[in-house]
Amino acid sequence: MPRDEDTPRIRLYNRIHWGETPRTRFLDWLDAITVKMTNWPERDRLQATMDGMVATTWAETVEDLERVETLIAEDIAQVHRPLSLSVEVPSFTFVVGGISRVMTHQIVRGRVGFTYSQKGTANQDQRHGDVLVPRVYARSENRSLLDDYVGLHLDAKEAYRRSVDSGRVSTFAARYMMPPSLAQFIWVNVSLAALIGMVGKRLCACEAHEYNWTAQLMVDRVVEKFPELESALRADCEKPGGCFYQRNFGNGIGDTVHWPDERHDAGPWNPENYLFAGTREELAGGPPFQTRAYVGYARVK
Repeated sequence: MPRDEDTPRIRLYNRIHWGETPRTRFLDWLDAITVKMTNWPERDRLQATMDGMVATTWAETVEDLERVETLIAEDIAQVHRPLSLSVEVPSFTFVVGGISRVMTHQIVRGRVGFTYSQKGTANQDQRHGDVLVPRVYARSENRSLLDDYVGLHLDAKEAYRRSVDSGRVSTFAARYMMPPSLAQFIWVNVSLAALIGMVGKRLCACEAHEYNWTAQLMVDRVVEKFPELESALRADCEKPGGCFYQRNFGNGIGDTVHWPDERHDAGPWNPENYLFAGTREELAGGPPFQTRAYVGYARVK
């Protein structure tokens, strides 16, 4: 169709901050994380459904389900086992904010039982986005490295601004220069079965700090509504079978980045088998980072 400036205008949901100097907040990478649960099952209906699915094994007919469901519910309550074979039935929806693109990439590795909707970066101006700072940069001995970290992001934002404000490069292309540490948000819908598996692995101290924190906040939101699920939503490290890293200790497919911490020190280990000389906490952890704010290159907080 030909260009026609008389064609009715449509509403644009996104916007470009033409000519604006980037505003940047540098935030602690863990304190910035938010998890809100926006959808969860109705308790009584859920319990009846899960009990009914289990009762199917012993009920003679559909009409007989009610009798067996009552017995199932009594036995489950007696032995404190709130879960059944029907853990695929309930699902929970979270909106997770204040996480990096590194983190969203890890989250979306979950497949069966998960559905996602993530912030788009092609459709919006990112010049004012928050930057997440790993706590290791808050250590006093890493002050010069923190200066490097801050400077890199301010440079990237200024280059991004120049590209977009030129009118010759759209946000669709300019986004490729932005670091993965800019704060993102993502919707996550997950079945209970998938959530149990996810937090079982991601609460492990061999995983990323961000995932530890995010997974725990998901657990907290669910347990607020369903306290009986707390016993199931635990790290695999705390379960009899152990976690992936405990089972693969000393193996090349296990954790070969950091030295094992006390929980994962499952046997003799050679420091030469690890990329860095120290535990995860020693090389990636640290005190909370104190918020900084900049307008352009000028620090205002």
